Amino acid sequence: MLARYPHHRRLTIYSLAIMTFGAFLMTTLLFDTPLVVQELATLIAAMGMGPLWTLTLMMIQGLMSKDDLATATTGFGLVRSLFGALGGESIA
Repeated sequence: MLARYPHHRRLTIYSLAIMTFGAFLMTTLLFDTPLVVQELATLIAAMGMGPLWTLTLMMIQGLMSKDDLATATTGFGLVRSLFGALGGESIA
């Protein structure tokens, strides 16, 4: 699928930039920050995180042989779960 859309690298970089900007906005939040601003910062970070995880998974699956595909996909799922357990899901 990525072969049909050669601009996936650019989308990955844009997604990373959006996620980083959203994470930066989240570091500036205080207790008295309005809820709308808090949700907007979280939404911006999530808009970058969604395509980033999906594109990374598709790239990993495209690079693996059929024998290693299940292992690579499971390994990626493990990394994603560990990221969520360590607090990364507060961004997404």
